[in-house]
Amino acid sequence: MNNLGLLLNEWRTALNNESTVTGNTRLLLSAAFFYNSDYFTLLYPIQAIRNSLDWINVMAYDFYDPRSYAWRLVNADDNGFFAPTSGAAITSGGALGYDQIRAFIAQNNAVQVYNTTVVSNYCYVGTTWIGYDDTQSIEAKVSYAKQNALLGYFAWHVGADDNSVLSQTGQWK
Repeated sequence: MNNLGLLLNEWRTALNNESTVTGNTRLLLSAAFFYNSDYFTLLYPIQAIRNSLDWINVMAYDFYDPRSYAWRLVNADDNGFFAPTSGAAITSGGALGYDQIRAFIAQNNAVQVYNTTVVSNYCYVGTTWIGYDDTQSIEAKVSYAKQNALLGYFAWHVGADDNSVLSQTGQWK
């Protein structure tokens, strides 16, 4: 992590120099970091990050392993967020794209739930549970960012989007 701090400092210096030499607007330096400054006992160089970066995205997801969308519920009647599970469902890793989730819902007549506290969606049928963001949760998150004058928002894995439905929801205008 010490080398990361040195790298960020060198990048900042290089960007500042490039701008001075060319007269162009200084380029922005950004990075995405794990949500905790103690990354598996490796401490981030916080001061170098603070001094060097213009924009930081916090990777605030996947707090529970395995990192997947689809889970096998222990009890079909206990199906809310944080319900006990016994492992991945549908695929070996449990990960599904939005198109696969929509198809699963349609094919299985799955119950869909939007949770206003968590600001996310999930669906379930029997012991299969899938957590995901839908247009409703994305619209709420983008609205929150706009109402609080945040400078933007971060979306992860647009490649799993279904025909850009999620990517076009609540666009920053």
